Amino acid sequence: MRHKKSSKRIIFDFNILYISLLSLLIAGCRKQPQLIDPNMALLETWSEKTWLTNDSIKLFKTAITLYKNNTVDLEPLLLAAWISKSYGVEESNLGLAIYDEQQDVVGIIVKEQLNDPNGTVKILYEDYPVFIYHP
Repeated sequence: MRHKKSSKRIIFDFNILYISLLSLLIAGCRKQPQLIDPNMALLETWSEKTWLTNDSIKLFKTAITLYKNNTVDLEPLLLAAWISKSYGVEESNLGLAIYDEQQDVVGIIVKEQLNDPNGTVKILYEDYPVFIYHP
């Protein structure tokens, strides 16, 4: 046996549905879309690292300013450098944080100065390709 809904009940149900949808629509329209720039988010996150030196923090702030200036900056900027040692393994890793808007850094050059006890100075240059890691 089918039960018929009264017209008052149908109007009541329709009003509840209408008010619910209208409330959701109004709540959704008030919320502004939040666009996140991953490059800026990365710079801002790194600039808040507690282990960075004051000089590195200033460099990160400079990179943020350069990123916001709406021009592509040609010169890369070394933001931070660190050496990490793996315990139990005779291995050290050199980490570099480089700001490069052109994204054309393909390697680094390490300059090493050796001073002989007899006063001779030797300078060695070593070229290394870069492995880039984007988290």
